[in-house]
Amino acid sequence: MESSVLEQLIELLEASRRDVADSLASLSDSDAARKPVPGRWSALECIEHIVFVEDVYLSWLEKADVVDAPKRDQSREEWITARVADRGWDWQAPQVAMPAGRFRSVALALAEFNAGRDRTIAAAKARESQLLSLQAKHSVLGLLNGAELMRLAAGHASRHAVQIRAVRASLT
Repeated sequence: MESSVLEQLIELLEASRRDVADSLASLSDSDAARKPVPGRWSALECIEHIVFVEDVYLSWLEKADVVDAPKRDQSREEWITARVADRGWDWQAPQVAMPAGRFRSVALALAEFNAGRDRTIAAAKARESQLLSLQAKHSVLGLLNGAELMRLAAGHASRHAVQIRAVRASLT
């Protein structure tokens, strides 16, 4: 795979990392634990969900089947990048990905997210030559190659950074 493809994926992952960090900046632990309304997630619950899903995507990347013919569809990659981050598209998290109160502080939650993102980037680098040949199945998006999966991870984090900002705005 061209190094520019990996560099682009890493930049997307790093940009969404910054997006999540910015969404949580200067948020107190007590405000981060507050729900905007009953039945909605708090900022800490959002980051818990991001951390859980990032670990799932990483496991998919590490365990992905390798297919003989690498496949790249740039329009699909662009669609994934745009669509996943779009809060107007209603995705429902499966029960297993629902927050369970794992984090009590923004610092701990952000540290866990950053550690997971570091592992994701390291795995993408380690499997660079195979990223387009990897195949993992998403319940909504179907079969994804490794590059598409990395775009999904980046978009997912950014999607919930938008949600965290909305939660923050509702608390004032």
